[in-house]
Amino acid sequence: MKLLEAEANSGSEEAQLALGNLYGYGQGVPVNYAKAVFWTRKAAAQGNAEAEFNLGTMYASGLGGLQVDYVKACALMNLAVRQNKKYEEYRYNLISMEMTVDQVRAAKVLSDEMIKAGSIQALDREKGV
Repeated sequence: MKLLEAEANSGSEEAQLALGNLYGYGQGVPVNYAKAVFWTRKAAAQGNAEAEFNLGTMYASGLGGLQVDYVKACALMNLAVRQNKKYEEYRYNLISMEMTVDQVRAAKVLSDEMIKAGSIQALDREKGV
């Protein structure tokens, strides 16, 4: 575990994603959703499609202290889908069916902002729909 944490701290998106999954599912460590969000977000910030989708799922469920936010969830999932992750497209469609038209539009705008900026920092803005 210490080696994996060292790799994650050095910037390895694969190690960050792995730690997020380990903490999220309690594999070899106690479940810690706050740490799962922390590490998953770091991997997503590097453009890891699986991490983007997982973080979107965390926003959809309010995991790890995140406020439930379907716009952010859908925007993140859209980033993963744009990387040709077909299995994520199915789950993205399920969540977007629960949203209003305005929320879906806002999610598209947000994902476009993140793509243009090359960063997920747009998630930190305080703007709800």
